[in-house]
Amino acid sequence: MNIQTALLFVTASVNCLLSLLVLLGKRDKTNIIYSIFVLFASLWAVGLAFFFMENDLNRTLHIINFYYIAAAGIPIFFLYFSLIFLNKEGQKFSKTRLLLILPWLLMLAAFIYDKNFLIKVVFEYEGNKDVILNNFNYLIFSAYFLVFVCLSYYKLLNLFNNTQNIEERNQLKFIIGGTFIGFTFGMVFNLILPFFGDYRHIYLGPLFSFSMVASIAYSITRHHLFNMKVIVTEILMFILWVFIFIRLILSTTLEDQVISGGLLAITVFVGIFLIRSVIKEVKLREEVQKLAEDLKEANESQASLMHFMNHQVKGRFGNARNVFAELLTDDYGVMPDSAKPLLEKGLEETKMGVDYVQNILKGASAESGKLPYNMTQIDFKPVVEDVFNKQKDYAEKKGLEFKLHIDDGDYKMTGDNVELGESIRNLLDNSINYTEKGSINVTLKNTGNIIHLEIKDTGVGLSDDDKTKLFKAGGRGKDSLKVNVNSTGYGLVFVKGVIEAHKGRVWAESEGCGYGSTFLVELPKLEHN
Repeated sequence: MNIQTALLFVTASVNCLLSLLVLLGKRDKTNIIYSIFVLFASLWAVGLAFFFMENDLNRTLHIINFYYIAAAGIPIFFLYFSLIFLNKEGQKFSKTRLLLILPWLLMLAAFIYDKNFLIKVVFEYEGNKDVILNNFNYLIFSAYFLVFVCLSYYKLLNLFNNTQNIEERNQLKFIIGGTFIGFTFGMVFNLILPFFGDYRHIYLGPLFSFSMVASIAYSITRHHLFNMKVIVTEILMFILWVFIFIRLILSTTLEDQVISGGLLAITVFVGIFLIRSVIKEVKLREEVQKLAEDLKEANESQASLMHFMNHQVKGRFGNARNVFAELLTDDYGVMPDSAKPLLEKGLEETKMGVDYVQNILKGASAESGKLPYNMTQIDFKPVVEDVFNKQKDYAEKKGLEFKLHIDDGDYKMTGDNVELGESIRNLLDNSINYTEKGSINVTLKNTGNIIHLEIKDTGVGLSDDDKTKLFKAGGRGKDSLKVNVNSTGYGLVFVKGVIEAHKGRVWAESEGCGYGSTFLVELPKLEHN
């Protein structure tokens, strides 16, 4: 067996393997027609392999007729494939379209009736087989082949121009490009050159059939792109096994046979292990992709919920707040003294409701990076002082010692003073709400190019589990609602989003539950040129 014959057998085997993998994936009409197309291409390659191996010239003529009959089926089933690919309606009329095989049946009848229909004589010349063609019939065969190929491309190009689906256009690009390479080289080496008397390179045409088979296989399985990794691995392993097996057959010494046999056994073992590993990886990646799609869907649902809260819930709370506020004025008459406490309670509750919803919305916006900022040159020191003074009454009403210490220095930075102030207020609120007694000490200082803010309280403290949840959406300590029933779990998410948007960082430290907490913020100072 020479190298030409080996390559033809390998090509036919790989083509059949690809066809089998596609057919196992989904046995619909498109894949079945594709498999028949591949079968004819493989028979063409196998027929040529036997042409090179056969020594009897009389039998060689029958082999030539066989591979030309196989070659004649290739454009027929390629046209059939082009008619039903991506065309579900077209697949319903398969019985009518089966009439397409009539020209192939006529060609088959011609070869059966006259064994010299294409080839007049087969002879040997300088150790190689050569033929004398029946030129007129050969031109008919060539025209037959070319017409069906052109009709197929007309259909595929028309389909490409009419579809707006990006995925379908990409599929058609692979089919058109890959098959064009295969048909072009196949016709050059197996139709054109033989007509001009060059029969030496006919083995090359079938080798390019792999381009046709692989491009269609890739296109059909394109919606499972990760599976192509498995297919390619299997093909490469299969090719390697075939080559080593051929080497084993061609070995002339016992030593070569032992080496080739051992190498084949090792590669089969390693190949199976590699294929199983790739399949496992593919499954894991598909699971990850599924999880990513589920996460994306969940995020979209959350965004939809936030949109609803912003336009409906927040709006309703706002309207209710305005109603209570108006009723407490004299614009609608003097309210009875007995009603005023109820109205004031209603106003307070709706204000809390508005703040509650606003807290969640701003936290979600800051976390997703969609919160807008007005970045200007600011002095961070007065921002901290202003927020501290506004929270002082609230802390002292709870009987807490509330202190602020600011080191001398430059606290200029680039930032949004409104959102930074809101984030500091959240941190102070958090410490006040979770500190029943004791003190809260706020310290502002700077070191080099970094501004440091520290808020230390003697509150409930944090467990290790609390620390992992603290700056995440809905993250609360396990006992937080016992201390602060109004906790949304989004306040610290907002703080983290704002601080990180200012290229800073925020974190919490605690020795454990009951030992208080320390919240620390670092922000970059304004760079001076």
